[in-house]
Amino acid sequence: MNRIVPVLAGVVMISAILAVTARHKARVLFQELRSEQKQSRDIEVEWERLLLEQASWGKLDKIEAAAQGHLQMSMPSAGQIRVLPPPGVAP
Repeated sequence: MNRIVPVLAGVVMISAILAVTARHKARVLFQELRSEQKQSRDIEVEWERLLLEQASWGKLDKIEAAAQGHLQMSMPSAGQIRVLPPPGVAP
């Protein structure tokens, strides 16, 4: 009986240390999870902002209407279009 008490005390100490270690690891992993979730939300917000920006830039008819209405611009005729060679290239 006297031999069992120190063995049981050792087992209790080891299980207590393992429980504390497991709880600490769970807290660390939970903090990492929260950090990754925040990063994921930030990326989603940035993605949605970029989609809105892309949609607004992609509205060519909106740009053309603004150019014609506010700036009195119009499409040139085929005879008015000139294609220039790149710099450094002889015509």
